[in-house]
Amino acid sequence: MFIDELSFPVENIIFPVGQGGLFLGLIKYRESNLRSKTFAYIYDCGNIQQTYLKKSINNLINILKNTNEISPLTHIYIFISHVHDVHISGLKILKQKLEKCKFNLHSTPVLVMPYMDAVEKNLIIGLDILYKRYTGILTDPESYFGGYFDIIYLTDEQDNSRDIAPENKDFSPNSFKCCSIPKTAINSLGIKVFNHSENFTFNTLAGLWVLKPFYKRFDISNKLKEEIKEMGYNSIDSINFDNINNRLKTELKDKLNLSSLCLYSGLLDDRKICGWMHTGDFNFKNKKALENFCKHYVSVLDNIQVLQIPHHGSAKNSSNEIFKIFKHLKFKYITMQGNPNGRQEPKLSPEYTNDKTIYLATENKRIKTFLGF
Repeated sequence: MFIDELSFPVENIIFPVGQGGLFLGLIKYRESNLRSKTFAYIYDCGNIQQTYLKKSINNLINILKNTNEISPLTHIYIFISHVHDVHISGLKILKQKLEKCKFNLHSTPVLVMPYMDAVEKNLIIGLDILYKRYTGILTDPESYFGGYFDIIYLTDEQDNSRDIAPENKDFSPNSFKCCSIPKTAINSLGIKVFNHSENFTFNTLAGLWVLKPFYKRFDISNKLKEEIKEMGYNSIDSINFDNINNRLKTELKDKLNLSSLCLYSGLLDDRKICGWMHTGDFNFKNKKALENFCKHYVSVLDNIQVLQIPHHGSAKNSSNEIFKIFKHLKFKYITMQGNPNGRQEPKLSPEYTNDKTIYLATENKRIKTFLGF
């Protein structure tokens, strides 16, 4: 009996690692022949507890293998919300596991990250946001991953401060080869980026499915800039991090958390068929960021039914009141591993603890008990 695999065009899987999280999406589409093909995407790959993370990565790889037997994988894209330990700590493990698989991909697996200039990288390193063992992802990702991934950097289309020309690429349905950046992407001519106005689109039985990324780069307020100048520094990149106070360090760290790559996965039309929104550590309470987010996703906001609550459920980043912009929202999920009211996690918003539409991505039984899940 012939079964049309496209009857189930998309599978979405949240792995219970908590913290930064690990998500797998499988989009099935038709190429020129009759057999369906699958585009796999992963969103974030990190956690404090490596045991949970390794177990989930193994499960992810097994799902990819099983999928490939029925609907061959054509591409694997990995979207990283931002370069913080708990969102990237499993990337090298994932790379090692993928490397052993013999998928007949159209292109090398692709890593998509927010574009960061030298100042932002220096802030991340200088403020000790990253463990030293991960800084290679910032400074030299080609060497860090042994040249395994092709690398794309996503930039904010409204950010005109950089002298970088996005690549001209056709992101039309099924023309996936154009999405791939060769390994010479980081060279003497500068890194290659694409604009977050570009989409990845797929013809599925359900209709035109899209992966729609969004990136709002952090912005340092004029007030903070003036304070830095009063301390004797001409600019952010001239700061001696050993000589600034803890309050200023905390403010700068918080600003960096505003830089988070969001990702929508769903239909382009308005049939309200389940759409997913991944937000990393995005800040919905930042007025300008929220305005740009809504403007970017205006055509698909009503399609979103499953939402990742940003920044592990932090009361500082979002609230159920803000989520009213998603008119058909049915489910939310939180990635959390550490103590929700302790040093490892932000304080969980009281609005979330009694919300029965929320699912917790964790294998930590203590956290489940604490939150009543």
